[in-house]
Amino acid sequence: MTEHSSKVLLVEDDDSFRDILATLMRRVGHEVDVAQDGKIATNILAIHDYDLVISDIKMPNLDGIELLKWVKAEKDIPVVLMTGFSEILETQSAISLGADYFLPKPFKEEDLEKAVEHCQKIKEKKKSEEQLASQEPEEEGSADSLYCKISIDDFIAGRKMPFSIYVKLPNEKFVKIAYGGEDLSVDRIRKYKDKGMKHLYMLFSDFQLYLEMNLKIARVIPKAKILKAKKLSFIKHAGEVIQEKLYTAEVDKDSFFEAKDFLSNALKVVSEDEDIFNLLDILKQHSDYLYAHSLAVSLYSVILAKKSQWHSIPNRYRIALAGFFHDIGKKEIDREILDKPRPQLSREERALIETHSIRSQEIVNQIKSLPPDLPQIVYQHHEDCHGYGYPLKLKKEQIHPIARLIAVVDTFCNYFLPSPHSPGMTGKEAVEQIMRFDRERLDRTFLLLLAKTFHYEMKDVD
Repeated sequence: MTEHSSKVLLVEDDDSFRDILATLMRRVGHEVDVAQDGKIATNILAIHDYDLVISDIKMPNLDGIELLKWVKAEKDIPVVLMTGFSEILETQSAISLGADYFLPKPFKEEDLEKAVEHCQKIKEKKKSEEQLASQEPEEEGSADSLYCKISIDDFIAGRKMPFSIYVKLPNEKFVKIAYGGEDLSVDRIRKYKDKGMKHLYMLFSDFQLYLEMNLKIARVIPKAKILKAKKLSFIKHAGEVIQEKLYTAEVDKDSFFEAKDFLSNALKVVSEDEDIFNLLDILKQHSDYLYAHSLAVSLYSVILAKKSQWHSIPNRYRIALAGFFHDIGKKEIDREILDKPRPQLSREERALIETHSIRSQEIVNQIKSLPPDLPQIVYQHHEDCHGYGYPLKLKKEQIHPIARLIAVVDTFCNYFLPSPHSPGMTGKEAVEQIMRFDRERLDRTFLLLLAKTFHYEMKDVD
């Protein structure tokens, strides 16, 4: 054998598939013996030594999980398990037993060789069993740094995704369940959901590309390296603000935390751009209330978007960013003015505050890596459906749909969140205030969804 070849025992009950795999591996220099099932494999392993075992999970006589258990007890060599999509959740047992790598069927020749290379590294390093159990494939890492979590409902329609899709298993293990260009059928997604899965994952780099392709935004050109620790700290802090200040049991828990995960994805993407990261950091430092308000508008806008059947990931990404940046122009207004109750503002101070939507548009328009319609959305979020808003007094049909959504949530958050001039209130109470004072100027469709989200019965509505 060559320096980089391995002696492999291949265990597979499908004769033709086993022969193909053995041929592929021998062609690149590996020495391969074969077994038709786990029972035969244990007999062979009892008298011969191997560098690794590659085994199917579903087999007669002795399945792959039982074979793995036997190998780890008797031989302690690396084991690669081949899994069909219906067996993904069974790999949880395999992980607890110390499986070293997973090959989701169907896989490519390069994936097979990567599995072998990974096991060679394990053997070379001669780590203990505990270290081996936590060893990750080279491309994998923690969800915080490498992956974006997506609700499984976003794939329910059944369509070809341009990038590989993963599921997360215990011990931070990720298993690829679909290659780029492969169809994730409705039936396949349904089976995952029936087994209790709520989320799928894609690599963070793929998520960025996916958004760039769909939104025609400019690729970020790094100007200065932002410290990874600083970005992670910023995203972690945003998550803490959302959970501690914005969570309410009035909202369906799954909807809330799904939106929270989506916001985390969006923040990971935009924080790659130095200009955007600095803007958000300034917003955070300018005012605790302004920062919390911006996160709240983003969060609850994403929740309403999902309830509006806006399942498109790029669409909700635009909505999340509109929430982040709708008040970004306020960062240039003195905090003392922002903290005053509206009745106490002078005419000049009120006029100054109302310039923030114009300034927000100007700021967002300077950043080419943001969606191209975002300046219009932040510019229009204070227009109202009867034409009495600002800055242009537009009527409903002239206002961007996302701006109408943001206007509803922005009004809600003004009542809901504690502020320097208000103690805040429950979500249901905030909806009640909107119905008393603001309902005529806001988009009826989004208003009804907001009321439904907070279990407010609108008895006087047709």
